[in-house]
Amino acid sequence: MNERKGYIELLFKKYGLDATAKSKLFAEFLNEDLIVDAFTQMQKNQNAMLDHWKKKVKLDDIKHAAMTMPNATAGKEYTHTIDITKPPFNDITAFDLVEFETTGLDYEPGTRTIKGVPEAAGDYKLVFRFQIAESSEWYEKHINFVINPNPKSLWKDLPSDQTDPYWKNDAAAVATPFGSKHFVAASKRGRSHAHEGKFRDDEFEFLFLEDTGWGIIAVSDGAGSAKSSRKGSLLACDAVLDYFTSGIAPEDWAAMDAIATTFNADKSEENSKALSQLMVGNLHKAAYVAHKSIVDYAAKKEVPTKDFSATLLFSLIKKFDFGYCIASFGVGDGGIGIYDEPNQTASLLTLPDGGEFAGQTRFITMPEIFKDDNYFKRFSIKVVENFTALILMTDGITDPKFQTDANLGRFEIWQKLWMDLQGENDDKAIVELNKDNEQLAEQLSSWLDFWSPGNHDDRTIAILF
Repeated sequence: MNERKGYIELLFKKYGLDATAKSKLFAEFLNEDLIVDAFTQMQKNQNAMLDHWKKKVKLDDIKHAAMTMPNATAGKEYTHTIDITKPPFNDITAFDLVEFETTGLDYEPGTRTIKGVPEAAGDYKLVFRFQIAESSEWYEKHINFVINPNPKSLWKDLPSDQTDPYWKNDAAAVATPFGSKHFVAASKRGRSHAHEGKFRDDEFEFLFLEDTGWGIIAVSDGAGSAKSSRKGSLLACDAVLDYFTSGIAPEDWAAMDAIATTFNADKSEENSKALSQLMVGNLHKAAYVAHKSIVDYAAKKEVPTKDFSATLLFSLIKKFDFGYCIASFGVGDGGIGIYDEPNQTASLLTLPDGGEFAGQTRFITMPEIFKDDNYFKRFSIKVVENFTALILMTDGITDPKFQTDANLGRFEIWQKLWMDLQGENDDKAIVELNKDNEQLAEQLSSWLDFWSPGNHDDRTIAILF
């Protein structure tokens, strides 16, 4: 009654009417059925207008509020949960997504999650249908959704020139028994080379000498700035193997066996020095033979030696009753390491140039490396009971997987690489490191396709496990 009276008094006042002089008549007027019904209807109309306005404001806020979805990448797993817990979306009571099929993704209403592997790159407008409490009607809002092209798809894969005198296959991979262990290696030209139809400059070679029990593994990275480095890397690896197959007399092999056995039994300074002298002496000769092989080849072709610039990493290994003797040499970047999972250790066997030998990458073609004061730091000799893997890599692997020279000495980074090979990577690429795996070489070659922004060099890795 008071609400009705106050409202009508204000209405009268608006139109210049004064009911105070006729208070009794005004009281009767307020209680007439016509007036009561009119006021009740007026209240309903007023509330309807207010409710309608509030609904329109809510809808307008929802329709104009930014509802963003993270960009997806074609060919890569995508997951996103739609959040409606914050204003203005918390006024939504139900929603759905339509016209979603073209993205190649699925929408799960129960979890409000979009997931799957998007197919094609493009800009999409998704239709977001929703309801609010004030209405049973469905409304629509468009959401911009971007699927970026897979960066891998932007790189061309142009064939290299097979008529070139130094042509080699764009990829190589092998898996084979290697004494008491098993060996797998793969090499692949980098995306930057494939994009321009250039050659694979990396190389690897290996050999197990049944008559001596010693094995040799070598990897080399031809310098990108040297026009014939692909030949230089091949010459370097071949020369190392040639030295250990024809440059060492049987008595020299026997001497290395004897001193390794003696050192294991008595790790005295004298025995350590004798082992070092004999092993380093032979590794040095192999490295110099590799250097001389390239120098002589360049002279024969009457071109500068630097045209064949290449790094060189190699290891000489044998299993004894007491364990393994591993001797290594390295010039240039990349790395050689022993990974030992059970003992939670990793040993870097060579120091990459740019760390210990600060400045620029060195190559086996450079005569000055043999005169450098740090030359003998390029060698290492390890006697270990056992190991999980001996791994030789060019910088196409070490740069993206280790990132810094310091990380080459950290067990946890080697462990991360090992788990990466087991499939803990974005591509779910698995290398089943099992001697009975007939797809081993192919799996390692496929693993080399991993994506790492800014790292598109040739990649070579050799694993003894």
